[in-house]
Amino acid sequence: MNIRRNIALASAVAAFSGLAVVGPATGAFAANQSDRAQGSVGQEARVLAACPKGEYAHKALQNGVRGWTANYSSTMTAVIGVGNTGNHVTEAQCMLLGWGFNPQGVDGTFGANTKAALIKFQKDQRISADGVVGKTTWSRLRNPQ
Repeated sequence: MNIRRNIALASAVAAFSGLAVVGPATGAFAANQSDRAQGSVGQEARVLAACPKGEYAHKALQNGVRGWTANYSSTMTAVIGVGNTGNHVTEAQCMLLGWGFNPQGVDGTFGANTKAALIKFQKDQRISADGVVGKTTWSRLRNPQ
């Protein structure tokens, strides 16, 4: 089975059994329990549709660090914020969406909606909520706590 099918199957099992499947496309780290409870299978489909290349994987990234990726970028150190564009931004948007923090679109452009979703994620992770993705935020996007 391919990765998408495995994630969808795991999400369906989790939805019917009440279990949480840990991975970005399931929203297992969604902002709150009610967000997680609202159909992880539906969220799975929306995430994969928004991040078509984003077959989420847990693998070695920059400098050999292991973490989750949507396969747009493997950076652990790029600093991005409002006004930035490109694959690092697309990766961050996919990871935010996958963890249940909706940037209101995945377009590779870091705008106000991405910043708002990022700040919510940073607060949830109890890290500096500055709306900028740097080393600490990448670390948590890759491996939330």
